[in-house]
Amino acid sequence: MSLFDDWNSNTPAAATPPVDTTGAKRPTSSPSRAGNPFGSDESATKHASNPFAAGAKPPQNPFAAPGYDSRSNDTLDSTPKGRLAALSSTSLASFSSILGEDALDNDLDEDFDEDRETKPKFVLEPLHWHVENADTIKTMAVGGGTAIVVVSNDSGVEQVWAWEQVRGGSNTQITVPTLDGKKNPVHHVSICHLACHVLISLESGDNYYVNLKDKSSQYKARGPIQRLKDVVIESVAWNRQETSIESTGDILVGTSKGGIWEISIEFSKGRDKKQIKKVYQLGMSIPVCGLYMVKLDMPANKWFVMAATARPTRFYEFVGGPTMEAMFKTSMSPENQSFRELPGEMGYSELHCFTSRVDARPNSFALLSEAGLYIGNLSFGSQASGDKIASRHDMVYFPTKTKSSGEALVGPPLSAMETEFHYILLYTSWLVVLSKLSESVVHEQRIDTAKNGLTLGLTSDISCTTIWVYSKHKIQRLDLRNEDGNVWRLYLEQARAGDPSKFEVAYNRCKTDSQRDKVITLRADYHFSQSEFELAARYYAETKRSFEEVALMLIDKSKRDALKSYLTLKLQALPERNKTQRTIISVWVVELYLEKLTTLADSVGAVPTESDNDAGNLTELVESKFHQFLTDQRLILGPAKDTIYKLITNHGRDNDYLVYAMINGDYERVVVRYIQRGRHDKAVETLAQQSQRWRLSERDTPDSFVELYYKYSPELLEHCPSMTVDTWIEASFLDPCKLIPSLIRYSQQRKKENENDDEAVRYLEHCVDVQGNQDEAIHNLLIALYAGRKDDSSLRELLASPKGCFDLKYALRVCTEYQKKHACVEIYSAMGLYSEAVELALQVDQDLAKMNADMAKDSSTRRKLWLMIAKHEIESALNEDCEETPVQRALGILRESDALMIEDVLQFLPDVVAIGELKDEVCHSLEQYTSNIEQLKAEMTEFTETADSIRKEIDAQNDSFFIVGSGQICDLCSTPVLEQEFYVFPCTHCFHSDCLFRELSRHLPPDQQEKMEHLREVTQDSQINLRRPRSMTNDNADEGFDSELDDQEEAQPVETSITSKVKVLDDFMAASCPFCGDLMIQSISEPFVTKQEQDDAKGWEI
Repeated sequence: MSLFDDWNSNTPAAATPPVDTTGAKRPTSSPSRAGNPFGSDESATKHASNPFAAGAKPPQNPFAAPGYDSRSNDTLDSTPKGRLAALSSTSLASFSSILGEDALDNDLDEDFDEDRETKPKFVLEPLHWHVENADTIKTMAVGGGTAIVVVSNDSGVEQVWAWEQVRGGSNTQITVPTLDGKKNPVHHVSICHLACHVLISLESGDNYYVNLKDKSSQYKARGPIQRLKDVVIESVAWNRQETSIESTGDILVGTSKGGIWEISIEFSKGRDKKQIKKVYQLGMSIPVCGLYMVKLDMPANKWFVMAATARPTRFYEFVGGPTMEAMFKTSMSPENQSFRELPGEMGYSELHCFTSRVDARPNSFALLSEAGLYIGNLSFGSQASGDKIASRHDMVYFPTKTKSSGEALVGPPLSAMETEFHYILLYTSWLVVLSKLSESVVHEQRIDTAKNGLTLGLTSDISCTTIWVYSKHKIQRLDLRNEDGNVWRLYLEQARAGDPSKFEVAYNRCKTDSQRDKVITLRADYHFSQSEFELAARYYAETKRSFEEVALMLIDKSKRDALKSYLTLKLQALPERNKTQRTIISVWVVELYLEKLTTLADSVGAVPTESDNDAGNLTELVESKFHQFLTDQRLILGPAKDTIYKLITNHGRDNDYLVYAMINGDYERVVVRYIQRGRHDKAVETLAQQSQRWRLSERDTPDSFVELYYKYSPELLEHCPSMTVDTWIEASFLDPCKLIPSLIRYSQQRKKENENDDEAVRYLEHCVDVQGNQDEAIHNLLIALYAGRKDDSSLRELLASPKGCFDLKYALRVCTEYQKKHACVEIYSAMGLYSEAVELALQVDQDLAKMNADMAKDSSTRRKLWLMIAKHEIESALNEDCEETPVQRALGILRESDALMIEDVLQFLPDVVAIGELKDEVCHSLEQYTSNIEQLKAEMTEFTETADSIRKEIDAQNDSFFIVGSGQICDLCSTPVLEQEFYVFPCTHCFHSDCLFRELSRHLPPDQQEKMEHLREVTQDSQINLRRPRSMTNDNADEGFDSELDDQEEAQPVETSITSKVKVLDDFMAASCPFCGDLMIQSISEPFVTKQEQDDAKGWEI
C-alpha cells in the first residue's frame, strides 16, 4: 500500500522508525524557520498537465511515492535508483530498437557545446551590509525589496533593522520596546510582499506590529499586542489578494504551541485597528513552522490553507469558507483532523511554494522534513469544504555526499527553497541545488564558514524572485541564471524513460532549432517503435530526418495511411519555389488515396453487412479528404494533370475523375464523360450549374466554356431537348446564331407527333420575343419551322409582326415549298409585288386580293390590279353557277374601288347584256368626266397667273441698283472701296474683289482653294490681254487694220470661254454676303485656331 493511497488520515501516528539525524542539525536556540507564504500558478514539474496534442498513451507511474501514512503506520522507503529500476523497459526497448540505445544517448550529447551557453548557472553574490555596534546576524526576512535583519553584538544587544535594497540600500532601525538580547531576544520576524507590514515576535511572547510606510512613527514598533500576549509566532501566512498599504487583510499566524490565529490590522493616520482571534488548535502542542493561504475565486468565498509542523513533521490541508473560522471549525474535532505525518522528529520544518508572480496561484509545494523534501502538486478546482487540493505526493531524498569532493552531507539541510525547476538545499558548509525533474544534483558550492560564520538559513523575496543566504557575518544573494536552460533535456530524458507526455514539455522548453529538431525526431522514433505510425509520420514531417529514409521506413511497414500523412505534411512544408518536388509528392499522395479507395471498395461484399456500412462511411470520409486534397493542390498538380487523369481512370474511379475535372475547370472532360456514359442530363446540368456560378459572380463567361455549348449542343439537344433549351434560355451569353446547327439537326430528327412540343421553336420564340433578337438567320429558321406546321397562324403572325427581320425571298421560297399561299400573299405584299400578291390571293381569298390591290400607291398600278380582280370576278360569275350576274359583280367592284370606271369593266362583260342595268353607272361616269375637265381648266388659269407674277418680279430685280458713295470703305480691309473692283450686297456690305476672294477661300477645302485660285489667275490674265492696245505705223496701217479684223474674228471664241469662267467666279463670290449669309452660320463650328496656325505656332516652340 502506497503512502499516498489514503489521504484522509485521522488516526494518531504510532512510533516512527528510527531515522539517522546525525550531523549538523539546526541549534535549538536558533529561531525556527518561517514557511514561505508565497505561491505560483504554475508548477515547475507540471505533473498533472499533458499538453501533447497527439494524445499519446503515457504509461502509468511504475513506482509509488515514499513516505509515512499516519493511519497505517507503514513506512515506504525507496530511492531514486530503485524507482528508476522499477520502470518498465518494454517501451524504451522497442523505442531503442530503431536507432539503438547508444545512438539515442549519443544523439542527445551532440548538442553539448551548443547547450553549454544556455546551461543554468547558480552564483552566490556577497552583499556588503553592515551597521554599527552589531556584528552578528541572527535571522532575517525579505519582502518587496526590503529586508528585516535582526543583529546583535558581543554584549548581547539585539537590534532590528529595515534594509531597503531597492532604494539605494538605506538602513533604518526599528525600535522594539521590550527587546532584550539576553532576556527577551527576537524569535521570529516576517514582512509582507509589499514591504509595508512587519510582525516581530519575541521569545517572551511579546508581539509587535510595524508599518514601514508610516514615517510619523519613526519606525517604532506598536505593541506588544495584548491579544497575542504569551504567544510565540513561528510562521505567518500573508494574504496576497487583500493586503494593501493600509491593511493586512485577513492573515494567519502559527504559534509554537500548535495554535493558528487569524489577524487583521488596519492602519490609518498613525493609528491601527486590530482584529485577532484564534481559529484552530492542533491536537498536539507542537510548533506550526509553515503556513500558506490562498483565497479561491469562486461564487462563494472559500479558502485554502496548508500548515506544517515540527516534532513530529506533519502536513495539514484545509479547504472551506466563507470565513476562515468556519473553515477551521469543521476540522476542530480530533476525529476530523486530517494530516500526513512524515518520518523523523526534526525540531524545525519549512513549507514553501513557488510562484512567478505575487498574484498567481502556486501549482506545487515543498515541505522540508528529516526524511527528505515532501513535494506535491496543487490542483485548484471547485473543491467543497473538506476536499483536498494537494495531490501526487512524493519524496525527494537528500544527497548523502557531494559530487565534487565526496564529502559527506550529514543530516538534513538547515533550510530549503523551491524555484521553478530546482530545489535549493542549504547545509552548514554547502549550498546544493537539485533538479526537480531528475532529482539529481546540478550544482554545489562550498560556503566559507570561517569567513562568513555559522550558516543560518535561506529566505526569499517573491516580489523580486530572489533568494538570500544569510550567515552570522555575511548576507549573500543567490543569482539564478538561465535556470531553464537545460530543462528540455531533462524532460526529454523523462519521455525516453516511459512518459511520452514530456515530449511536448521538452519541446516547449527548447531554445534553439536544433534542440527542437532533436526532441521531435526522438518523439517520432518513439511513436514509430510503439506502432503509432500516424503520430510518427506527423512528427517525422517536422524533423530534418532524410525524406527517403522515413518514406522507406513506412513503406517497409506497409503503412500507406501514415505514409500519406507524412507526404502531405512534407508537401505543406516545402517552399513554393520547389515546384517539381511539390508536384511529385502530390502525385504520390494521389496514388495513395486511390489505392486506399480501391481497397475499401473491394472490401464491400455483394450482400451488405454491418462492416460494409462502416466501410462505406470510411469510404465517404476518405473521398471527402481526397477531393479536398485535389482542391488544395490544384495548382501544384497542374503540370501532371494528364497523369492524374490516367491514374484515376486506371483505378476505375469515375466519380473522382469528374470531381477532379470540375476542380480544374475541365468542363469539357466532364461533359464528354457524361455523354460517353449516356448521362446527357448530367452533362446539361453541369453546364447549367457552371453558367449560374459565372452569372452570380458577375464575371464574364470564358470563351472556352461558351464554346462547349456550341460543340456539344447537337447531341445534348437530341437526347435532352427540354433541359437543353432551358439551359440555353438561362445562358444569356450564348449567340443564338451559333446554335442554328443544333436546332436544324434536332428539327430533322425529332418525331413530329405534337407540333407544340418543338423545343427548337420554343428557343427561337424566346430569342425573338424576349431577347429581341434581330439576326436574320434566327428569324429565317423560325419561319422555316413555322412553315413546316399544318397550322400557319404562327407563321402569318410572325410575318405580320413588326419584329420580323427575316429575308423575304427566303421566306417566300420556304412558304412556296410548303404551299402556304396566305403567307406567300403577305410576303408578296411586303415585297411590293402587288401584282403577284393579287394574282395568288385570287386563288385563296378574294378579300385578301382586294386588300392588296388597295395597297398599291401608284394609281395606274392600282387600276391594273383592280382590273385583274374585276376580270376574275366577272369570269367567275360567268363560269360558275352563282346568284349574282356578271353585271352585278362588275357594279360591286366599281362600288368597292375608286380606281375603275364603267368603261374599264365593260370590256369584261359579255357582248349581249342589258344596258339598263348600267345606266346609272354610265351617267355617273359622264358627270365625273365633266367635273374633272372643269378642275383642269381652273388649274391652268392659276398656273398662267403665277407665271406672269414671277416674270414681273424678275424684271424688277434686273432694274434694281445701289448707290455707293465716295467715302464707302471695304468692310474687310477698311480702305476706300472705289479704288478697285468691288462687290456690294443687298445688305449694303461692300467688299473689294480681292478681299472678298481671300475671305471666301479661307472657308474652302484645300483642293477647292487651289482650283479657285487657278480660275482667278486665268481670268485676270485673259482680261489684261484682251484689253492691251496694238501698235501700228503708217506704212502698214492698212495691213494692220486687216490684221485687227482677223484677230477680232479669232478672239470671239476666246472671249466666250473667258466670259464663262468669269461668270463662274462671279457666281462664287457673289453667292451670299460673308457676314450675313450661310457662310457666317457655318463658321460657328470652325475652331478659332486653324490647323495651319497650330503648325506655325509649333515651329516657334523652344
